[in-house]
Amino acid sequence: MGKRRTSGQSSASADNVSESQLRLTHAEIADSSGELPELDLYGQTAQEAGVNVYGYTTSMADSGEPCCLIIHGKGTGVLQQAVTDELDDLIQRNIIETYFQSRKYPGAAIVVVFRP
Repeated sequence: MGKRRTSGQSSASADNVSESQLRLTHAEIADSSGELPELDLYGQTAQEAGVNVYGYTTSMADSGEPCCLIIHGKGTGVLQQAVTDELDDLIQRNIIETYFQSRKYPGAAIVVVFRP
């Protein structure tokens, strides 16, 4: 038989979980529930999308939102590349923490996690 855990033991202590991991987990839950503020780039050019991603994400970061969804659509991939290029730049500028492909809208949207 395996060892039984007592009430004083846990498999993962809250002390061992970083703030970054907590923000990422919160964003994943919000993505799966569909409860994220979103920017829809449908019909925009790559240049327009880059400008709008920058403006929207900096505004959302300033407002204290923990995360948001950017919808780029599936299309040819040009819009998605413009979005990821802009998001990579925002990471370098320390405006956002990270981003990942949405599980709710795979291939069509990206979830952005802001720095605290």
